[in-house]
Amino acid sequence: MCGFCKKKYRKNNHVKIVSLFLSHYLKIEKYQKILVQYIEKLAKEKSNGLGNNLIYQAIIDAKNNHFQLVELGWHEKRYIHDVLIHLDINSETGNIWVQKK
Repeated sequence: MCGFCKKKYRKNNHVKIVSLFLSHYLKIEKYQKILVQYIEKLAKEKSNGLGNNLIYQAIIDAKNNHFQLVELGWHEKRYIHDVLIHLDINSETGNIWVQKK
């Protein structure tokens, strides 16, 4: 019995299942790194803009595959809290879903 796939061990099937899982896991891990770099870079660039009184925060939940860029602060007498970008990685397919852009 295989501890990974919980099936009776058959060499060919076992290797296929493990390699599919690993390729899927590595794809998600790769996308996580790319999205973290992208969101953090945008937050830094927007926060360092001239005459900018707003704060831009990277909200990263790598465990659940959620990545957001949030705009916070005061503009004149109005408080702003807005999600500028919201990206998710679908854990079943490994695809990136654009929730808001």
